Formats: sequence, C-alpha cells, structure tokens
Amino acid sequence: MEGIISNIQRFSIHDGPGMRSTVFFKGCPLRCVWCHNPETYTFGCELRYNIAKCIGCRECTGACVSRSLSAGETGLVYNRDTCAFCRSCANACPGGALAVSGLRMDIDGVMSDVLEDAAMYRRTGGGVTLSGGEPTAQPAFCEELLDTLAGMDIHTCLDTCGLCDTGTFLRIADKAGLILFDLKHTDPVKHEQITGSGNSLILENLEALDAAGAEVEIRVPVIPGLNDGEENLANTARIASRLSGVRSIVLLGYHTLGQSKIYDFDKHGADIDVNVPNQAALAYIAERMAEKSGKPVTYR
Repeated sequence: MEGIISNIQRFSIHDGPGMRSTVFFKGCPLRCVWCHNPETYTFGCELRYNIAKCIGCRECTGACVSRSLSAGETGLVYNRDTCAFCRSCANACPGGALAVSGLRMDIDGVMSDVLEDAAMYRRTGGGVTLSGGEPTAQPAFCEELLDTLAGMDIHTCLDTCGLCDTGTFLRIADKAGLILFDLKHTDPVKHEQITGSGNSLILENLEALDAAGAEVEIRVPVIPGLNDGEENLANTARIASRLSGVRSIVLLGYHTLGQSKIYDFDKHGADIDVNVPNQAALAYIAERMAEKSGKPVTYR
C-alpha cells in the first residue's frame, strides 16, 4: 500500500504535545482561500517553480529526461503531461527554484523516517501527527499508518478539516490519540464562500467525535475580514462549550507563508488582501472565547 506524501517535517512543536514529526498528506477536499499549504491541494505529484529564485542558467532544461521543460521569454515553459516527476530538474537547479511536491511512499518508508526521532518522542511526550492536505482523504493508508504507529507505542494526532464520510472518519479518528479539528466558520454560506464547501458534514462529524468519546482540540484559523467576526467566534465558543471531549481551543493567526507557494506552474490559490492579526488582537479573541466556551484558549 502506498500513500502520496507532500513532506515529513521533523521537530514540530505546534502539531500536538511534545516534539513531533508531522506527515503531510497530499490531497484535500477544501480550497481555503488563505491555505498555508496550497501545494497539498491535489493528490498527484506536482513540479513547483519559484521564479524569484530562478537565475536563468537553464541547467534544468538540460537535465530534464522527458523534455518537459524549455526556456521561455519570462521563465520556464512546462509540459505537465509529459513530466515523469523524476526530480532530475530539481536536483540540477543551483538556485532551488524547482521542487517536486508529492512522493509515493509505503508504510515502511514513512516509518523509517519518523522512527529516527523515536527517542525524542519518548523524552518530550511527543509523537507523530498526520496532517495535510487532509489525511482522511487517503483513508486506507491513513488507517494503516495509525495502526503501525500504535503498534510501536508512538502517540498520534490526526489534524483534520473534518470533511469525510462519517463512518470512515470515526473509524480513522478512533485510532488517533488526539484529534486536532479545524473549525473554519460556523455559518454554512460563508464557510462555502471561503473554503469551497459547506460545513454541515464537518459539524456533524465534530458532534460524532464527541459522542464517541474522542479527545479533541479545536483549532480556529483567524483570518481577518473572513472569519474573525464577533458572531462567528461566539458561535464557535458555544459549540465548544457543549462538547465534553473538547479539551482546548487554539487560535491560529493568519500568516502569509501560503502566498509564497501560489505562483508555481499549477497556480494554486490566489492573492488575498488580508492583514496578519497582531498578538493583541489574538489575545483579546482568546480571552472572549475562553469566557464563552469555558475551555482553555491559546493563540499563536
């Protein structure tokens, strides 16, 4: 069995308790306009090109075995249909302008990477977090990886948007030690406007998690002008207040990292005119949500 993995990030400190390795799955059912990882949108491999790093040496075109790259007037011209995603061009690029996003890996391959830090997990109370993209969008691989990690007594987190068939979602979630559940907007119309999908199934799955006794941390991306209105934040707090399995709420302030990734060949995402929230604003929101939810609220 293989999965398509975008990246395995070591020494993560924000993806669950302790020091962790985060496995980023490729593929997501949502299209959040502020996405911090737009390279994980699609399930297949992709060649990424950062024209700002291109020095015009054209070493890549000579190295491309499938002749999918050629020189154009304003940069590289790319033929995705013939690309073998062999990484020859990226390996030859001295400026780091090219990279392949997406790698087919089997369970042993992932485990080989994450087990390098097994001692660190034990020492810090950490483990492995499955993120993305959306891990449950590759359900069979996600389940097998969680089972394998559990067999090694490694703590796991499932970082999820919650948009998944409920039966499949609960089966996968039952195998994780902690669910990091992203709650992006409580209003169904606005949720669809900013993510490309309604939120009815997402909210149903959050309720189902609670009924199943799962341990949940609600994560709220704070995107000024899109979901930081008083009504939405109050509704989010009310939802959290009546769910006994929700241990805490984490506010994730918008940052511009995703904007640096949208100018690749596949041009995921778009420019959005959003300001990064300051720490004072996040502190104020956290205080109000803690009052309304009765849950610990942190921010970063």
